[in-house]
Amino acid sequence: MVAKVIYELSSKIHPFTGDPIEYLDDNYLILVNALSLYDKKYYEKDHGKTGLLSKVIPFIVKLVLESDKYLKPNSLPYLRRGNNLTVEITRMAAASLLANSFFCLWKRACYEECWEIFPSINFTDMYSTEISEE
Repeated sequence: MVAKVIYELSSKIHPFTGDPIEYLDDNYLILVNALSLYDKKYYEKDHGKTGLLSKVIPFIVKLVLESDKYLKPNSLPYLRRGNNLTVEITRMAAASLLANSFFCLWKRACYEECWEIFPSINFTDMYSTEISEE
């Protein structure tokens, strides 16, 4: 199932950048690793009957593929520290943002030093296997 989802995404064009979604480098491997943790053989009692991979993941893929319906290019401004600005988006636009973040599809605007202060919108860190001890 996971391989099918990744294949479906990799054959598409990102709605905001126009780039093939294949540009992800190794980020999608992190996602595949995280999704494999939900394999039925590991969590059959708890998750085997809920249909997580058969219903929820395809819905998230659908949100990504239909992102252009909910979010227009350049519709979200970069908010700087100290500036008060309200941004209103629909629930579907918020879901679309999260879906793209779930599959780590956002590219940085650029890699110049001034952009390093912005945290990544992708969920890459959430999928990592490192556990911080606090």
